[in-house]
Amino acid sequence: MFNKILFIVMRKKIYILTLASIFLSCDKYDVPVAQTYDGVTSTRIASDAKHSAFTSLVKFNDYFYCAFREGPAHTGDGGTVRIIRAKDGAKWETVQILKLESASDVARELSFSGNYQNMVIKHHNDFDFTLNDGFSATAYVNLSNIGKNSYIISNRNGGDGFELGYNNSQLFADIAIPYLRVYQTPNNLAYDVWQHVGFVYDGPGKSATLYIDGKAINTGFYASGDYPKEFTTQESTYGNDIVLFSKAPNHKTNPLGYSSYSKGRIIFLRFWDKALNTDEIATDMESAVTANTPNLIAGYDFSIREKSGNDYIIPDIKGKHPGILRNFVKDDFAPPTDLRDPKLSITADNRIMLLVDGELYRSGKVSSRRPHVSFSDSNGENFSELTRSDVYYPAEKTLSEESFWMWSHIYHKGVYFAFDYLHFTLFKSNDMGKTFTPIKRLDYEGIGEKPNETALYIDSDDKMYAFMRRSNKANGYLGTSLPPYTDWTYKELDYRIEGQNVVPFNNDSFIMGTRSFDEDHSNPKMSIYVTDLGGVIKKKIELPSGGDCSYPGLVLDKDFLWISYYSSHEGVTSIYFTKIPIEELR
Repeated sequence: MFNKILFIVMRKKIYILTLASIFLSCDKYDVPVAQTYDGVTSTRIASDAKHSAFTSLVKFNDYFYCAFREGPAHTGDGGTVRIIRAKDGAKWETVQILKLESASDVARELSFSGNYQNMVIKHHNDFDFTLNDGFSATAYVNLSNIGKNSYIISNRNGGDGFELGYNNSQLFADIAIPYLRVYQTPNNLAYDVWQHVGFVYDGPGKSATLYIDGKAINTGFYASGDYPKEFTTQESTYGNDIVLFSKAPNHKTNPLGYSSYSKGRIIFLRFWDKALNTDEIATDMESAVTANTPNLIAGYDFSIREKSGNDYIIPDIKGKHPGILRNFVKDDFAPPTDLRDPKLSITADNRIMLLVDGELYRSGKVSSRRPHVSFSDSNGENFSELTRSDVYYPAEKTLSEESFWMWSHIYHKGVYFAFDYLHFTLFKSNDMGKTFTPIKRLDYEGIGEKPNETALYIDSDDKMYAFMRRSNKANGYLGTSLPPYTDWTYKELDYRIEGQNVVPFNNDSFIMGTRSFDEDHSNPKMSIYVTDLGGVIKKKIELPSGGDCSYPGLVLDKDFLWISYYSSHEGVTSIYFTKIPIEELR
């Protein structure tokens, strides 16, 4: 059910009557009137939150739909996306408010703080192995460097066992007794990125091998007479618990003596009763497992958390060996979230698609951000729950858990193209944003000045245009390319662009909405540019705006350019709506 909003305009003031307190009353503000362009009047249509910003606009089933972020501040947790609609641009009603539910969506991972948090898997002889057995352990992790010996997996203390750990940018495994120590070579372990790690104990082959991202990085062979000892007595049967993200205690002398807590994040952990080969390790990187997966001893999906008495546990996929979490509380599983930069488009099957940046916060900082999608029904009256997109990077078949920020997207001939702010990379999606695969990383270094926000357009001849914002008050850039969009030509514009959006105009021009500045980079305004296809400005119209502003939605419809944008010139960062006759843009 919609929340009905009625606008009454009297003496250049706007009053709101509402059946629900959706928007703050605007009666204390004059309706802005353009100073630099006679005839443009912008109406404030939303100012309920302390900060309302980042708009997108489409026309669907005779309604204008406007999506924007509402939050307590320009950045930080607590942001939601409100979608409103109006037929005439005046009587707006709320369709839906979308919020990112971290516990059920973005939190596929579990974060270990390094401060007394770990997971304990009670000892069972399923995890034991002897001289001629095979044994493997694999995990998908994001590790932090804390400057000392750190452990991903450990059950070695006071006797035989195994450990997978790292120090000084070097992964290592200590396996069995006398232990087989295998170091990463060269010692270039990456921190703060997602990677697949593991070790393989091959009893029959008398070897132990380390793996990172599907590649063997070192193998230690031990034969009669070699250091450290003949390979004749290796085993792992001492009986310690298996511990994640700390050193395991000796169950005989100090069963609660956990030490050397480590900091990191994990998505899955698996133990195997065989020596996995290279192909099987590569398969493990990208495949799910079930209780019926051959040779699987135990498997843990860290997006699944359960309460068992006073404990939080990660259940074993096989149902035998639960992982008990120590020193975790409920808030560790549902961190604060934010939604930013909503972008609307119309799908081929006549629905509205929303693509939005979903962020996860830890300790007041963004720890993860991923694209999410939502779709309306055919009437545009209800939107689905947000679903996190899968992103493959850097290769088409490599599913990544890195952060991605699909800042813009465009639909063209059955394909969605999106531009990622963080990796400065063009992506495509053949399933309406559910999965993205990389096409090309643009020339970040060559363009210079840390380019970031990029608006896309593709013409009828399949030529792609990319208008790029740059940092440090630098002028914008324009990139162009033809299919398959891997060979690009660049030119520098002679003006700054920020929060830009573009639509085609008369087949030989663009209409661009962007934040503009005076020559000394002061006095920010929300402006409309008419440019040629090379980005050269032919006409400029400033809208009522100032301060923190821009990020417009643009729709050409019925002899008007319709514009949504945000601005803070009235004291509260709010959403505005206006129209300009197309004749005035020629």
